[in-house]
Amino acid sequence: SYASKWEPSNQRLDSSRREESMHDKMPEAAHDILVFLEKIFGALKESRDAFENDQGKNGETSASEEYGKFKCPDDKEWEMKYYGPSGSGDGRNPVGCKGFFQSLNVTPQEIEKVQTQMGLCHETLSSKRGADDKSQNRNTAADRLFELVTTLCSAFKLSEHYYISTAITANGNLDFATGSGDGNNRMGRFKRNPKPCPQNPPLTANNPRPRNRICNHPTCNKQSKGTISHDAHCNGETPRWESHLIINLLTPGILMAPLLRDCRSVVLASGSLAPIGSLCSELHLLPPAVGSTDTGPTPKSKEDSKEDKGHDDPLSITFGRLQVTPRPLEANHVVSLPKQLLALSIGHFPDGSPLSCTYSSYSKAGFHDKLGLAIASIIESIPKGGVLVFFPSFSFLRKCVSTWQNSSTWQRLLSSKGEVVVEPSSSQSEFEEARGLFNGTIERTGNCILLAVFRGKMSEGVSFNDDYARGVICVGVPFPSSYDRSISAKMAYNNEQRRFRKKDLLPGSEWYSQQAYRAIAQAIGRCIRHAADYGTIILLDSRHCDDGHSYNQSGICRAHTNLPKWMRSSVRTLRRDMRREGRNDLLGGWNNLQKEMRSFFQAASVHGASVLKKQKEE
Repeated sequence: SYASKWEPSNQRLDSSRREESMHDKMPEAAHDILVFLEKIFGALKESRDAFENDQGKNGETSASEEYGKFKCPDDKEWEMKYYGPSGSGDGRNPVGCKGFFQSLNVTPQEIEKVQTQMGLCHETLSSKRGADDKSQNRNTAADRLFELVTTLCSAFKLSEHYYISTAITANGNLDFATGSGDGNNRMGRFKRNPKPCPQNPPLTANNPRPRNRICNHPTCNKQSKGTISHDAHCNGETPRWESHLIINLLTPGILMAPLLRDCRSVVLASGSLAPIGSLCSELHLLPPAVGSTDTGPTPKSKEDSKEDKGHDDPLSITFGRLQVTPRPLEANHVVSLPKQLLALSIGHFPDGSPLSCTYSSYSKAGFHDKLGLAIASIIESIPKGGVLVFFPSFSFLRKCVSTWQNSSTWQRLLSSKGEVVVEPSSSQSEFEEARGLFNGTIERTGNCILLAVFRGKMSEGVSFNDDYARGVICVGVPFPSSYDRSISAKMAYNNEQRRFRKKDLLPGSEWYSQQAYRAIAQAIGRCIRHAADYGTIILLDSRHCDDGHSYNQSGICRAHTNLPKWMRSSVRTLRRDMRREGRNDLLGGWNNLQKEMRSFFQAASVHGASVLKKQKEE
């Protein structure tokens, strides 16, 4: 809208007879931004056209066949182009997303100009914020546009730290996109209807037919002699497929740098920062050079900060900022672990067969049934309270639920706790509904089972203290999908940076492995939330078990070294029989497990009550 109001500046000044303000500059600024974004739109349209015309495995034909055969979810993405780390760079330097901007012929001068104009537009629109719905919608769109342009400019300047890709998704749902159903009345899992493109200029009684407005800006006139229109994308059509631009920052150090630049001291505190070494490497926090007495920079003035913002390498600011005396603190838990935590790793099913939750195991006959019986046996041993069961993925969770509901397992779960709540994978409202059902059942009956996923909303940021979670069962080792582009790009980025820049970064494979244990740490942190709390944590997978051979200097087995410090030494391994193999075993198999659980909860409830009583007295 602003770009369409462009007029020659002398005409604007002659007619208004007043000094040019920020608002007067808006049409020029908006036009520059629009021309820049049209390059991006062109790349997205090119990807969509290539997808629709491709008869091979990367095109619409293959996507339609895949949907017809497997009924893949409506939000499935088909990647078309990828510009990012390869793991080896160009042989001499990291590459990142540089190729994306090169393909669009974007120059540094253009980026600087667009960044300046976007700042002007954002400041002008922010000063005109209104309280009505129309103003709020306009301001929200302006904020999103500002965020997009700012991110693109950052990706251009720091290209080695980003990846950019284009991906295709269905417009609304795959029934509409593939022409296999009535997509406008979709009632599937995601319940999304197709969206039409905006019509600009809008159709009216005086203008009933679509028409494109010709741009009268000198630059556009010079290029095409008055034939350029910026309305071509806003034609009111409803395309079957949407093309998306994906921009991912691959290191948090870029976001940490401004804090370290402007602050003398920064304190990072959380329950899940460990492993500390890996965290410091990702944030590019490095200790001072040996012999240095520098404890950090002097807080900068606003003028100095503005000058630093143009620095070519923001990560250079973080050198020497890590405090080494005293050392970073990794604290123990506030509870008495021997009395208030029963932590077990289990690597076999009740029938004695190996328990390993890998992709190869999922396809074995009877695997899901045996897993259900094992989980039911554990839950039946927990006398009272909620039990949280975390699975590696939603697809695995759904498969388990459908299998158990058609067997006696589901009835055993209901008999032991009365209600089973399954975490939804869709909207926030459905998540709140599931959470409310779980909490309400606990408050009403004191018992409930929650089946959820690692990295899901239930596993991070939700507190299940006291009877809301007396047990947490972690199924498998939740490695992220290596087919996920954001994961493979991060692994390649770490390898590329280690080769050319930062030797202290974890290799891609080690970073990948660490993500699984960060997810486990988040999940097991849902219970035992205060000094009087207690509960059991069960790690169901042979990869969590002590093999009896590999120990570090602290006597911790290799399988437990990536677990949170506060529980590493407390995890016991359940053995099939009475033969001891490790240093911290629970002998007697599944039969002794039930006896051990009953004994633990009886003693833990008494100890927890005494701690609570002591706190009240104090």
